[in-house]
Amino acid sequence: GVSDVFSSISCPDDLEPPEPAGPWDGLRDRVSRILTPCYRPFAAILFGDIVGFTSMAAAIDPSTVVQYLDAFFGCVDEVCEHFGVEKVKTIGDCYMAVRFADDAAAPAPALTRVLAVADRLHGIA
Repeated sequence: GVSDVFSSISCPDDLEPPEPAGPWDGLRDRVSRILTPCYRPFAAILFGDIVGFTSMAAAIDPSTVVQYLDAFFGCVDEVCEHFGVEKVKTIGDCYMAVRFADDAAAPAPALTRVLAVADRLHGIA
């Protein structure tokens, strides 16, 4: 099953950082503690991006773009927190978030929360 796949994942020993390691010392240990795999039977995933962002960003000062994205994603973070949806990451103007359901036969609560976030995103200007 899926849990067998997770238990078989291991990093090759030859991926140790080159000497001198410097700021990367212990990175592998820190990452392995953070990325402990676990099985979830269902995930509702949200991908959202800003329509027209590329042309808008090309027409204004880069620091203004950063300020806009910071304010926008701050609002999205608040909406996600309100609905119990977990932010995964942002890349450029793309926002990725997830809500898990512990029972694959009952995905409706997770879907409802992610759809509520998606609905609210249309109201953030």
